Amino acid sequence: MLQKKLDADIDELIDANNNLIQDHNDNTLVFGELAKKIISRLDFYLPPLADDIEQIQNNARPQEKNFRTRLTLMSLNK
Repeated sequence: MLQKKLDADIDELIDANNNLIQDHNDNTLVFGELAKKIISRLDFYLPPLADDIEQIQNNARPQEKNFRTRLTLMSLNK
């Protein structure tokens, strides 16, 4: 009698766990779809950043070169 009760309780726990996993998987899919929609809307409303990124890189490179030159000069003066 006790064995049957324990088996039934274990089966209920397994079913509950399976339902929890299924709900978690469903929620993951929903969040993934939501993220895709948000990204597509951002792409629609925001201008392309390719030109801005290239400009930022070009502006940063002279500073990097100047910094490297200063480091080289400082190491030569030692």
